[in-house]
Parts: sequence; structure tokens; C-alpha cells
Amino acid sequence: MAAVGELALQPFEDLVRKNVRVQGVWVSSLRHTLQAISLVRQNLPAFSRLITHRFPLGEATQALATVEHREAMKVVLTPGA
Repeated sequence: MAAVGELALQPFEDLVRKNVRVQGVWVSSLRHTLQAISLVRQNLPAFSRLITHRFPLGEATQALATVEHREAMKVVLTPGA
């Protein structure tokens, strides 16, 4: 897969000062992603049962704690109160 673009980066200002950690992720191909999306769409009721908790965005800290304590299988953050 070819590079998609360039990014201007000032390491100290953009990473060090903000205590940012950068991690790259490689996905084998777009075809595999599209196959996965298709599989989920074809079996939406089964995949929906994987979502065990929903939190409004304002409760993201509680959502992370729920995951950390292994009280949830999949947490979804939603907009709104």
C-alpha cells in the first residue's frame, strides 16, 4: 500500500509538549475491511449483542473504567447527555 499523504510535524511542539504517543497500525488491505463491514451488516443482530454498555461522551472516564475493570465486552460512547 502506498503512502496516502504527508504530515508536517514538529516533534517537540506536537508530541513531547503534549505528551502524545504515536502508534502506527497496518491493515492488510481495503478488501479485508470491506469484507468485515459486509459481514457485520449481514449479521447486525448478532454483532449488536456484543455491545454491553453505552455511555454519553461526557462519561468517557467512567466508560474507560468499566472496560479496565473488565465489566464490559464492548462499550460505545454516544453523543448527548
